[in-house]
Amino acid sequence: MEIIKVLVAIILSYCLIYFIDIMATSMYPPANIVTLHVKYGQSYHLENQWSHGKSYLDICDQAVCSATTKYSVVTDKMPDRSRQKTGTWKIESATGLADGTTLSVGDLIYLRNQWSSGEQSYLDLCGPASSSNKYPMVTDLNPDRAGVGTGTWKIESAKGSPDGTPVSVGDVIYLHNQWTGMTPYLAVDCIASSLPTTRFTVVGDMELNEARTKTKTYTWKFISLR
Repeated sequence: MEIIKVLVAIILSYCLIYFIDIMATSMYPPANIVTLHVKYGQSYHLENQWSHGKSYLDICDQAVCSATTKYSVVTDKMPDRSRQKTGTWKIESATGLADGTTLSVGDLIYLRNQWSSGEQSYLDLCGPASSSNKYPMVTDLNPDRAGVGTGTWKIESAKGSPDGTPVSVGDVIYLHNQWTGMTPYLAVDCIASSLPTTRFTVVGDMELNEARTKTKTYTWKFISLR
């Protein structure tokens, strides 16, 4: 009988603990996860989602294309390789939206590099296409160097969200260049060897096909600064 009483007491204790836990959860529910929308006028890292290794959009070395061209564009293992903001990009509206406005799918933007030790410059497409129909990526002092959309980028959802959908930090997106001659997508390409942590060259690629979609060479995320 004593053993039965002890077992009953243990069972009642567990039931009481479970009841208290349920009551506490109902009275104090978990805090809602705050969604961080991407905003115009703010700066972010851009993380490429290649399935064999992620890396961050970065500038490195002087580039040659036009009189206002500044730097070559690569990706790096580090979000801020030099600790001088070479991997930091400020979002500016190509259609006059005010700073502080939430970025949405379908928006047209400029991406301005925030390198702190040199001239700030904009992500741009410049130069002839390779035999595989890929265009070199550089930065330029002007947001729209030639006035034909080479520095303008359209935000597209990699999950198929419609235009007007707010973009949040961590959402998967495509960056679609708006050059009037062609409209390639921003993608990683060949292995680059500029610095020990450099990963890939970056190109404007015309071939957005199923195979490349699966490997995510075109897919990017806005990442908050650390």
